Amino acid sequence: MNTTYMHRNFLFIGFPFFYIGFLFNRLRTSINVQPCIISTITSSGLLLLLFESWFNFNNEHNNGGFDNYLSLIIICPALFLWIINLDLTTPIKNLALVSSAIYFIHPFFILLLKKVTELGHTHISLLTILLSAFSSYILIKMNYRFKFIL
Repeated sequence: MNTTYMHRNFLFIGFPFFYIGFLFNRLRTSINVQPCIISTITSSGLLLLLFESWFNFNNEHNNGGFDNYLSLIIICPALFLWIINLDLTTPIKNLALVSSAIYFIHPFFILLLKKVTELGHTHISLLTILLSAFSSYILIKMNYRFKFIL
């Protein structure tokens, strides 16, 4: 179970978060959580995430990168509820297209940068963020002309 494809896949990473989002959408009118409770859960989840990160960083038996944090199942839905309760408006049209484009394109840049460079993980992460954001703009422009998965 210690191989990447066994624990880092849609079933264990993507599906729980997509399903929680689906439930939030389905129960949209019945979700009424006080902002102080959401703030408390978000803060607790953030502290738990920091502790998990610190523990994994200082774990002498850690033989590589580990990013499947249990606290994400707490903090991510809480952050989502906190943000949708802020009632923000954005000047960016089709924000869903931007997030989809970044989600779909970022693995390509991770693999590409690992093959063609010898950069460390932090630099690869930063370059992946920049290249994915830039590419999302291009993909969205292409999506208006040629309809595809976005």
